[in-house]
Amino acid sequence: ILKTGSDDLRGGSKASMHVNVMNSGTRIHRIVAGNGGLPGNSNRTMEFPIAGVRLDQILDMRLTYESGGASIFDSTDNWNVNELNIYYISSAYPDGVLLFRGSGAPLVRFTGSNKRYTMPVYGATCR
Repeated sequence: ILKTGSDDLRGGSKASMHVNVMNSGTRIHRIVAGNGGLPGNSNRTMEFPIAGVRLDQILDMRLTYESGGASIFDSTDNWNVNELNIYYISSAYPDGVLLFRGSGAPLVRFTGSNKRYTMPVYGATCR
């Protein structure tokens, strides 16, 4: 669950969730690509399948951002993420296990120089 703050994610910008899995590398899931964008002060619930990954194999996660624009005359896009809640849901955990919860005003402000936000997983034993 992702809540965008007052500064939206402009169409043409990209955001991705990276899940670092023990002995399996990183799984990357695109959040926004192309002209979609995310409006300011909006909520978005997304599901990312990570088949074959046990809860104890998830080491950390990263939210990454790449500024884009409609033309070369656009300035760098900035994006405020005010809240992020991530759950692991499976047949063993149908109600979900909280992996990360963060909020702020903003929790993270993505800019031309700040392009990633790393989230430790609650209860992770490996780093």
